[in-house]
Amino acid sequence: MGRRAEGLIAIEEAVAVYRRLVADSPDAYEPDLATSLNNLSVRYGEVGRRGEGLAAIEESTAIRRRLAADSPDAYETDLATSLNNLSIRYGEAGRRAEGLAAGEEAVAVYRRLVADSPDAYEPDLATSLNNLSIRYGEVGRRAEELAAVEESTAIRRRLAVDNPDAYEPALATSLNNLSVAYGEAGRRAEGLAAGEEAVAVYRRLAAESSDAYEPDLATSLNNLSIRYKEAGRRGEGLAAIEESTAIRRRLAADSPKAYEPDLATSLSNLSIRYGEVGRRGEGLAAVEESTAIRRRLAADDPDAYEPALATSLNNLAVDYGEVGRRDEALAANEESTAIRRRLAAQDPDAYEPALATSLNNLAVDYGEVGRRDEALAANEESTAIRRRLAAQDPDAYEPALATSLNNLAVDYGEVGRRDEALAANEESTAIRRRLAAQDPDAYEPALATSLNNLAVDYGEVGRRDEALAANEESTAIRRRLAAQDPDAYEPALATSLNNLAVDYGEVGRRDEALAANEESTAIRRRLAEANPEAYEADLATSLWTTAWISVRGPENLSRALEAVTEAIGLLTKLAERTPDAYRDRLRAAKGTRANVLKAMGRAQQAAYRDLLQAAKGTQADVPQARRRPQEAADPPRLLDGEAPGPPS
Repeated sequence: MGRRAEGLIAIEEAVAVYRRLVADSPDAYEPDLATSLNNLSVRYGEVGRRGEGLAAIEESTAIRRRLAADSPDAYETDLATSLNNLSIRYGEAGRRAEGLAAGEEAVAVYRRLVADSPDAYEPDLATSLNNLSIRYGEVGRRAEELAAVEESTAIRRRLAVDNPDAYEPALATSLNNLSVAYGEAGRRAEGLAAGEEAVAVYRRLAAESSDAYEPDLATSLNNLSIRYKEAGRRGEGLAAIEESTAIRRRLAADSPKAYEPDLATSLSNLSIRYGEVGRRGEGLAAVEESTAIRRRLAADDPDAYEPALATSLNNLAVDYGEVGRRDEALAANEESTAIRRRLAAQDPDAYEPALATSLNNLAVDYGEVGRRDEALAANEESTAIRRRLAAQDPDAYEPALATSLNNLAVDYGEVGRRDEALAANEESTAIRRRLAAQDPDAYEPALATSLNNLAVDYGEVGRRDEALAANEESTAIRRRLAAQDPDAYEPALATSLNNLAVDYGEVGRRDEALAANEESTAIRRRLAEANPEAYEADLATSLWTTAWISVRGPENLSRALEAVTEAIGLLTKLAERTPDAYRDRLRAAKGTRANVLKAMGRAQQAAYRDLLQAAKGTQADVPQARRRPQEAADPPRLLDGEAPGPPS
């Protein structure tokens, strides 16, 4: 905890002294007590004692509200400071409505003060607007979130023009948060531009004063890596998070207690970026290091670090799953879920959303080791939590509910409850269709995922025409998105085209099936040439689909053999690296090749029946069918304005 323990002891003693003085002379000392309580709240927050931090700032705010009622000119400024910090504490406790109300009141006070004295109070207004935007984001009010942070950025930009030394650091903070808000609204190009500008400002500041600004530069680089990922610029995203991690590693070497928590965050996110470019071994090493750091920190200070440990365990489980170490993935997810269940029992408002995420991911891991009933139970619990949260706050939680319903559909399908699977996927699709109608930039990608998976469910209950219609709509959305941003959306377009090819094949539209498959294969071949580790497995899937479609006509059997032979070559290489992940697919592909060879011996009808069963696996070529969100542990926004107040 660094010098935090000493700082906390000192401010606790200050509060105790002022309480004694207030008992004798309240008029003289209540303002000082309120200031000390405000500062005590900040210190409690730093050591993870959230309940005590909230109690301290509530008391500070109550005192200042009473003082401001009698003498607004003297005390409204202090009241606004406490309200701003109260908003932060409520947000940390999951009491979002109260956090929003406090943030809105702080902004209202500062607007009134700015009207009389803009030079004195515009900086504080910008701080409160920055923090209010975070509160709006937490309750899903994205338009207001964006408007607040745009106003904060505009004020700070104007102030920085006149006095860059004083205001550029605050401008960089608002730009960082503006980048996040644009990203959440689907305005990726603007989000990326704001993130790049934030990094540029911090880079310039760090060149002049590395000790003061390198930590902020590392945070902005961490968040810029997310923006690059959203834009499909994976190489630049990886470079940004590698630089962030290098800075934090250097800082942690000099001051481990101060910077190891930040290093763990960058390592966790670095593991995600490595996974996205297919460098799974390095991704696993990074998240293992992150988990080890957080486990050590949580052993010393569980209140402060157990939530972050649960996040690293969640991501560790994903990486273990991707290299086929299923038992270890399950163990990590069970531990993450246990931590979050315990935290949610103590503070449901703050931790139930994270518990729902862990349950969602635990269901995936249970499914992958064949424990289907437990998978279904975990997903049903996750869905129930998110349904309850969405009933209370639809703007904030309906997107997550749609994800759980999507995954619940997968689990129902795996235990043969096809009608329930279809109902869950139809509900997920309906939610996302409604969200996409209101905000297409933000939600059309998720709608395309649900439609893709809905097509699978329709196919499994024999509703082939509806399956085809859903897949055609998914493909059309992804084609449009890929036309605007090929780096980000071509991989998903290739998935939809592959599955569309299977659907066309099943309704006898062989020429269209071949055309869709050829396009899918061409995209994946191009992607695999640029990044074989990330895309060779997908290319193998499209080649496998080629074999299934081609075997239906005698003139195409040689084409089927050529495609499945290439797929086997790719899968053999992949299985040598990660046998648990690819062994079953390699075995199935070899069975497909045997069937093609049998068909070439004119036992075509038998070959077609066998090959159709093998190709069903192709239709499930949907990584999104179970969306395992790898959580970026760094809150992508920077909270500023944890104002300790002037020393007394």
